[in-house]
Amino acid sequence: RVAADIAKANAAVSLVRDGDRVADCRIALGSVAPTPVRALGAEVLLRGQALTPELIAQAAASAAAEITPIDDVRSTANYRRRVVMAMVNDALERAWARAAGGAVRIEPVEVKSEATEPAAGGNGHEPRGAARYPGAESVPPRKAALPSALRPITLTVNGAPRQLLVADNDLLLNVLREDMELTGAKYGCGIGECGACTVLMDGQPVLGCLVLAAAADGASIRTVEGLAATDGTLDPLQEAFVEHAALQCGFCTPGMLMTAKSLLEENPHPTEADVREQLRGNMCRCTGYASIVRAVLGAAQAGASADTAAR
Repeated sequence: RVAADIAKANAAVSLVRDGDRVADCRIALGSVAPTPVRALGAEVLLRGQALTPELIAQAAASAAAEITPIDDVRSTANYRRRVVMAMVNDALERAWARAAGGAVRIEPVEVKSEATEPAAGGNGHEPRGAARYPGAESVPPRKAALPSALRPITLTVNGAPRQLLVADNDLLLNVLREDMELTGAKYGCGIGECGACTVLMDGQPVLGCLVLAAAADGASIRTVEGLAATDGTLDPLQEAFVEHAALQCGFCTPGMLMTAKSLLEENPHPTEADVREQLRGNMCRCTGYASIVRAVLGAAQAGASADTAAR
């Protein structure tokens, strides 16, 4: 796991122990409702009671029943309920042991999701549940390959033909960033959840962290570096992002721009609902999305005005 991983669900437990009874407790849950919530029903079940495995299971089930998760691109509501039940169960056990001064050693846990779990090793790096260096946010290192294991591919990148040698497990994102020094596309989550690595492949948005470079052989790739004109003039969409202050840290911006660009090329006159639907797979931790949506709509309006003037 890396620091930028986006939670499908999360849980926290605070517990006060009085002998074999729960004197007080708090259970907080996130990513399972419009805002973080307390599992108040589960807390009532626990207070003043002797803690048993059966009571822990009952409280975990109560917490799962209290939340209102949604189905989205990262997980189903049913998956989130099951995960919350498991997390609350484990957190209560650990909090109970710690409250008595017991040492609890937390081992890496492999968590699988039917919605976003790639096949183990399918992206040429560690499986989703494998332990990673804490806090690592850079692109995972590519595995070395013998020269005999490399294959030639041809890409057209931002209009220029490129011939490269890649390993079977090389990701398109790594090749763009390391071999071509096109660092606009960012490594965020590594599992296709955040959209920071979005580029256009044959005009369609794809996630560079999930596409094998060999699978892109013969394709036309467009990155954020290819939006501006050769003289440095910004694309109207980029200008709109500046005008509407649609960026803060800027980490997600290249992916946002490429996803929005594909929408405007396919639908020059989108509605706000169209924009929000298109961008729902791109995560932003700074702007709150409203300014991004305004920027895309502003770019569409500017394009419509330019078309009218040209006529």
